[in-house]
Amino acid sequence: MLVAIWIITFCLIIGIGVYAGTKIKSANQWSGGDKTMGALTLGCVFAAWQIGGMAVVGAAQNGYNLGISGSWYSIAGSFYFIALAVFAKIIRERMPGESVPVYLQTRYDIRTTRLYSYAWIVYGFLYIPIQLKTVSSIIQIVLPGLNIMAAMFIGVTIAVIYTSFSGMKGASAVGRVVCIGIYVLLICFVFTTLPRFGGFGGLLKSLPENYDSMGNMPTQRIIAWIVGGCISTAVMQAVLQPLLSAKSPEAARAGSVLGY
Repeated sequence: MLVAIWIITFCLIIGIGVYAGTKIKSANQWSGGDKTMGALTLGCVFAAWQIGGMAVVGAAQNGYNLGISGSWYSIAGSFYFIALAVFAKIIRERMPGESVPVYLQTRYDIRTTRLYSYAWIVYGFLYIPIQLKTVSSIIQIVLPGLNIMAAMFIGVTIAVIYTSFSGMKGASAVGRVVCIGIYVLLICFVFTTLPRFGGFGGLLKSLPENYDSMGNMPTQRIIAWIVGGCISTAVMQAVLQPLLSAKSPEAARAGSVLGY
């Protein structure tokens, strides 16, 4: 039953993205250059991106090890959305097009653009395998008999097909479905599960000591997440492109806050 539900949900989400991509009529629509994304849609795209596999695995791990202070993973780790909200208007006014390479070529020269692209290719070789391992691990949880190579092949194939079809149209459609769906499911899970422990107080009593403290996360790690997130996001196409796709600076600012 679990496998059937997972496959249906997985296919539904991918299908929504691909279907939205079939409605794209121009390159601007694919990249978000048509600037039609509202605040709610942008917020859902940002939230769904943050809720992705790495965040889910990281948040669960920190919650298990540190208790409620594991929430710093989301509080500090996604603080860059607030920085985006503060600088949204400036970024949109001073960055032509809808990509960092276009800005670098306009502001500097083609060599700077190539250097940026080469740097992200190197980064991709380091980062993508981690993401792929996360995806393949989730696939293996649902399909335990599948070996790691087959799981990775499935993950890569679906990612390539989905990305090439969906574009920003697909991202906005999937973002709304994933974000709203996850929150609804989490709320239902909390209300159906907490009574089994005698409410929130009963849950804390059954957990190890100090699990109810926000001070279990090292301060230097919190600061590192905030600073590192803000610095890396300043040049991250995956974050800047949706911001530039918003229909107005006000929508970009509100969407960034909603995403946080």
